[in-house]
Amino acid sequence: MKKIGSLILLINALSKSEKKALYLQAGENPTEKAYMKIFDIIDKKNITDIENIKKNYAKYYPINSFVPEANYLYQHILSTLASLAIKKKCKHNLYYKIIQANILKEKHLMDEHFQMLDEVIEESESTEDYSVSSLAQRTKLDSMRQENFLDISEDTLIKEHLRLKGYLNVLNQINRQSELYELMVFYTSRKSDTKIFDDLAITEITFVNNLRKNLFEIQKKHLLFQGIYLLCKNNYQAANNIYKEANELFASHKSFLNNPPSDYMQFIENVLKKCNENRQYSEMEYYINILEGLKCYTAEFNAEIECIIFTNKAEYYIHTDDKKKIKELISCYKDTDSIVKYLTPFRKIQFILELSLLHININEHKQAKKILYDIVKDSNYQRFFLYKPCLLLYYISIYELQEYDFLEYSIRAARRKLKNNRETSKIEAILYEFFTKDMFKLSQSDKKKYLEELCKQIDTPQNISDHLTMKIFDFKSWILSHA
Repeated sequence: MKKIGSLILLINALSKSEKKALYLQAGENPTEKAYMKIFDIIDKKNITDIENIKKNYAKYYPINSFVPEANYLYQHILSTLASLAIKKKCKHNLYYKIIQANILKEKHLMDEHFQMLDEVIEESESTEDYSVSSLAQRTKLDSMRQENFLDISEDTLIKEHLRLKGYLNVLNQINRQSELYELMVFYTSRKSDTKIFDDLAITEITFVNNLRKNLFEIQKKHLLFQGIYLLCKNNYQAANNIYKEANELFASHKSFLNNPPSDYMQFIENVLKKCNENRQYSEMEYYINILEGLKCYTAEFNAEIECIIFTNKAEYYIHTDDKKKIKELISCYKDTDSIVKYLTPFRKIQFILELSLLHININEHKQAKKILYDIVKDSNYQRFFLYKPCLLLYYISIYELQEYDFLEYSIRAARRKLKNNRETSKIEAILYEFFTKDMFKLSQSDKKKYLEELCKQIDTPQNISDHLTMKIFDFKSWILSHA
């Protein structure tokens, strides 16, 4: 069943061009094939409930087993997406060429085999992709050995090994620097002791002094590390200068980026997130303009950029409590379907969450409840972390609308549904207690005492999930507002 849920999410994340490719790959009369009928039921009929999908499928194929066909469809989609990626992305294409080279070797076409490997090595060196270079070089050396080093001199063999050592050395450097950068990101998300940041920074600087600084990946990781470290030390201006330098590095190495440049987009997204977290609002316009300039690829990529711009503007206006800007932003995105239909499931839940926060901020709880319901009712979104904040905000909207009986029913239904999937977190347990408490039976002083006690529970140490949830919405202040 878990794989069926993954299949639904995968289909919902496909672009129009990818769906078209699926039909072409299915061959003649694709709509008459059982596995493609499952695709049509999920995609065209927009059915996401597994049992409903099975019932619809049984109308067309009462004898055929559903699960094997669904599994075949899952593999068919992955195979189609892989073939598209080979055409679009340089790295995928290089790996594919290595596979082709190995097929040539199996057919004893050794000259063609070595020629193709040399082409891969040359191309991967030009894009500084040393993981591909090392794999191709290792494959080449294995083939030489299997051919008993025919027509290979000692000098040639030593040179080939030295080349491989060079690739592996650069890879080790990149992996070590990635380790330091990822540790820094990990600790910053958990508010660790600043001494840890200082120790990591000293280690990184010492390490970088011995690296090849002319490589894009090494320069990129170094600048990103420095940017996060300076933010941790509250040196916002210096951090912003570092991020601008990193942006110039990306802009000058566009041939190293994916098509579309999703890695560049994610970098800008992370910088905007840091600007929001550290209230550097004056710098946001610069990066938003860069994102706007990337809107020249597919409708799906453009929608993802629009989602990033929207969510960051929403967070900015909520932080500054600018009601006028919030209303203007909501009015700009009245036609959400034109964006949401192109978004992946993760981006959709991200977009809906921020839009609901805007509505809640200006007390439009009815609208917030309406848009959140599409997420809450769909069990396929439960795998995303943002599902929990969406669920809690949905309950808050119902509570603010004073639909207490419906709220109690919704909580019971959701807890039954989630019972086997995950444990109830601390913040959820506190809010469930608050939602189901009859506040009218308490005196004003008892109510205040009760709410303060709940807030003390919120202030006690939280797990990482609750900590991140509290960063999305101030549940403590919301509870106290009902004193």
